[in-house]
Amino acid sequence: MMRRRTGRTEAVGRALPHAPDHEREATSLVEHGMAFAQALRAKAGPCAGRPVDKDYVDSLYDDGL
Repeated sequence: MMRRRTGRTEAVGRALPHAPDHEREATSLVEHGMAFAQALRAKAGPCAGRPVDKDYVDSLYDDGL
């Protein structure tokens, strides 16, 4: 990789015209999180995420006595 001897002012001046394009292309953190959650739901299937009722919780602690 070749390094150029560029000062801070010149580097910022070169980067600024490209910043709006980069911001438009980048997804927001919220959009990224929503896409991740939707992908997890799709992988989990239709039975995932059902509410847990008292009988189920009690069965976890049942000794079978």
